[in-house]
Amino acid sequence: MVLDKLMIITNYDKFYRTIQECCAFLEIEPVIFQWETASPELTIRLRETFASQGKPEVIVTRGALADIVETSFPDIVVLRAEPDDLDILESLEVAMVYGKRIGLLINTDYGRNYKIDVLKRILDLKELRFYSFRSAEDIRKRIAEGKSDGMDAMVGGGTLGVRTGKAVGIPVCFANTSVRSLERAVLQALSIINAHSRERLQLETFWNTTSLISEGILVLEDKTVILANQEMLHILAAKEDAILNQPVSRLSPSYFSNAILQFFFEDSLPEKVLPVCDHKYLVKKRGTHSKGQKRLTVSFQNIIDIQNQEQQIRAALRDKGLSARFHFEDIKGNSPAIRTAKRKAALYAATDANILITGENGTGKEMFAQSIHNASIRKNNPFVAVNCAAIPEPLLESELFGYEEGSFSGAKRGGKPGLFELAQRGTLFLDEINSLPIQVQGVLLRAIQEKEIRRIGSQKNLAVDIRILSASNVQMDELIASGRFRADLYYRLNVLNLRLPPLCERKEDILPLAEVFLKKYAAQYHLELPVLTKEDRTFLVSGTWSGNVRSLENVIHRYTILQHGQHIPIRECMEDLTPSSSGHEIAVTPGTLEEMETELIHLYMKKNHGNRTETARQLGISRTTLWKKLNPCQTIT
Repeated sequence: MVLDKLMIITNYDKFYRTIQECCAFLEIEPVIFQWETASPELTIRLRETFASQGKPEVIVTRGALADIVETSFPDIVVLRAEPDDLDILESLEVAMVYGKRIGLLINTDYGRNYKIDVLKRILDLKELRFYSFRSAEDIRKRIAEGKSDGMDAMVGGGTLGVRTGKAVGIPVCFANTSVRSLERAVLQALSIINAHSRERLQLETFWNTTSLISEGILVLEDKTVILANQEMLHILAAKEDAILNQPVSRLSPSYFSNAILQFFFEDSLPEKVLPVCDHKYLVKKRGTHSKGQKRLTVSFQNIIDIQNQEQQIRAALRDKGLSARFHFEDIKGNSPAIRTAKRKAALYAATDANILITGENGTGKEMFAQSIHNASIRKNNPFVAVNCAAIPEPLLESELFGYEEGSFSGAKRGGKPGLFELAQRGTLFLDEINSLPIQVQGVLLRAIQEKEIRRIGSQKNLAVDIRILSASNVQMDELIASGRFRADLYYRLNVLNLRLPPLCERKEDILPLAEVFLKKYAAQYHLELPVLTKEDRTFLVSGTWSGNVRSLENVIHRYTILQHGQHIPIRECMEDLTPSSSGHEIAVTPGTLEEMETELIHLYMKKNHGNRTETARQLGISRTTLWKKLNPCQTIT
């Protein structure tokens, strides 16, 4: 394999043969540069070679040659193929023919790894002294010092050491670099070259990716611009060579104001809205540190683009029914009970803990859930509501957690995301949680504990980040005691508890609520606003309202419509509100509860000429529940 990114510099024949042997074994063909003396001319010759053949990324060499290359070419990685411990040991044995007082020339960066006492004991030397060096001049000085210190011989210093020893009159034994030592250096060089290749590929991928997005991307390294994507250049109306490799402080103020420069280099704020070239941008930054250098990545997103995207997202979520319409100000009433509930809910909204909302039917549990979501940090993300009692039990798990293609008969092609996935980073509202089947409770508990779900038929888990609000219209303690609801799941859902007061505990709100509903339905049907008589008001306040606010709204809805051209007392608008309403008795044949329920439903269907919507309303159930009761053997697909 030809490697033009790797150069090996050799300064003696035996090292050249070692290089050939090593490269043949590794099956590589690097650039081999032969040079003997550690002189300034080496730099000149290397520059000429780089100009004609290209600059390598890594150079492997040794001794004083490595010192010159490191100094002259700081942008090239230089690896030293210095003699290892065994190489040094062999050279010391050779030097012992001259005597037992030996000096060892070692590069300063490597000397600390040698244990001089161990070497001295192994070789039975009288004296073994280290002479450290960093440059060619150091080698000359250390050999002269060894001569003065009375050393019998010295080891190391390369070819320069041998020549210098001859000049001052002391034997200097050459320390060869073995194939073993060279191979380690070459393998390290190959690893660095591969890493550089991956970095270039990542940079190219990053460049291509950032060129496709609408955000401006700027990367600074030690306050110098090293990358700007096409959108960033467009934002600044600048050419690449005008800003790349330039310190940001030296760029024209028309590019970056003092406010932007200050934001770049202060650690307190991760994002800020700032003006750039007469437009406002949301500027976000993230910093990293690597090898002592600070790298800062900054994104610029036009505020107008953000607003347009948010409008599109909100519209899409509304189309899917994944948004919350109600806010706390939509919850009407000024009684102490409702004020307390709203105040408590507002405090809960500021947290991210799960909440269990309890209350009778018609007290506004989902309205509170939506208001909590809209007052929370998740308000810009989906609000997904599901009535656990309205989905057939066989389908409930797949609705909550989704499924993969082919996981069961009738599964959609491509699979389907569950409600947990749809609620990602938002809020999942589980209404009538008390109706959740026991086997689904276990799966839900694991999802809450692990913050992961697994689609039916899938082998991998999906991380989810959602807040769960749940609601119940029955006493959960009774369900737990009877084994119909898991206590461990209850405590996971009931981190915070919100009880909604029934209308009988907030009677001072009845008339104000009635007025709100009168105005609502008069406007909806373009009717004259009805006026409640004294008798009507007395009747409303004295009512029991088992259906709570929903029941009150239904009565006012009917009352508003019936007032057209005449006055109907509100008492008459209470008829047929529930199956047991006074004035209309319905007889059913005695039998089991299920048989009587079925007969009652069919009587109402007949009475309403098959109108399921009106029948469900009069029975106080949802159309889905009515459908299930009319078709007990079918499932919803």
